[in-house]
This record gives sequence, structure tokens and C-alpha cells, in this order.
Amino acid sequence: MHGHGAGPSDPERTDPAATAAGSVPPHLATRGSSSPPPAGAGPAANPALAAVEARNEAVVRSFCAAWSAMDADAVVAHLAPDCVYQIHEGSPVKRGAAEIHATLARFFQRWQRIEFVVHRLAALGNFVLHERTERYTGRDGHPDWEFNVTGLLWLEDGRIRRWRDDSLPGARQIYSR
Repeated sequence: MHGHGAGPSDPERTDPAATAAGSVPPHLATRGSSSPPPAGAGPAANPALAAVEARNEAVVRSFCAAWSAMDADAVVAHLAPDCVYQIHEGSPVKRGAAEIHATLARFFQRWQRIEFVVHRLAALGNFVLHERTERYTGRDGHPDWEFNVTGLLWLEDGRIRRWRDDSLPGARQIYSR
């Protein structure tokens, strides 16, 4: 007896021996080219997923560049209108593009320069995780802050819907003021 009604002829079952040997299970081999690939196929076998991940990676890289340009309008242009943002663990949550814009506009006024350097970035479907260093130079030209963080962003339709940054464990964090 097989669990949940699955029997040897059930098209959702795969033959472990055939899969281990590298052959494609029969129910997958007969799919037409218009059928979506099975779960777990990854972007190499799923052009739609590859396109979404490439677009999302480009959005996050552009978003980080907007931060480095200290352009609140450009940063917010990457956000969904109802975006939720938490700058770091334990900080207040900002809700909506308007609130985030007002926060950024005030924040950018205190700096002469901001630099976001992306070290690693991985897109997985609608999620993008990246590691970056943020460097903040005060109006007096003195480097004031340097943070090493991870950012997790959830995108829908090419815009950031949720955004959360966290400190990178064991990484250097500098506060000079």
C-alpha cells in the first residue's frame, strides 16, 4: 500500500533508480515545450525564473547605486508604494514609500558622501540577498560610519516590497561619533 493514494502508475511519483541514473522520469519526458518546468528545475531550465532573477538583481544593484548617489527620489522609485522597511534588527519599521522618502531625505542631509559597496548578491525568485559595506562621510569630510550588513529584499513586479537590513555577524562596524 502506498501513502496518500500514490501508486506505481501515479504521474507524480518518480523512479528513484531512474533519477539516480540520470534519466528523466517518463512523466517529465513527455511534457510539451509549453509546459512549465518542474519545481526545483532552477533558472537554467526555467527561462521565466531566469528572467525574474536577472531583473531583480538589476533592480537591487540600481537601488544600491541610488543610495550611493544620495538620491531619495531614485531610491524610492525602486520601492512598491506599500513597501515595508526595517533598517536593522530592533529599529522602527517604516511603512510606505512616502514615509520612507521623508526618512531618507532627512538622513541624506547629514552626509557629504555615502558609498554602498556590494560584495555578494544572490537572487532566488522574488528574493534578493546581498552583502554590502556602507560608508558614510560627514559634512566635514570625516568618515563617520562604516557598516557591514546583509540586505534581504522581496520584490514583486520589479519593485521592492519588503526590505530588511541586518548586521553581518563578526564583521567590522565603525562608529566614530
